[in-house]
Amino acid sequence: MGITRALNGASVTQGSLILRRPAEERGFEMDATPRIGVRQCADWPLRFVVRGNGFVSKPTIRGAGFVR
Repeated sequence: MGITRALNGASVTQGSLILRRPAEERGFEMDATPRIGVRQCADWPLRFVVRGNGFVSKPTIRGAGFVR
């Protein structure tokens, strides 16, 4: 896709990186999980992810599972 840190701060409405609506919008389900790498209030479910998305890193903290 060619997305690198060189695009930090780039406009998303014009230029080389443009966000557009998909031709067909599909619904999805969200999960809330405990945050990773945070010490204070780490057990609060404040990390929101698309359920079943293979690109989301897995919790490594013992006992940290998905909240449904």
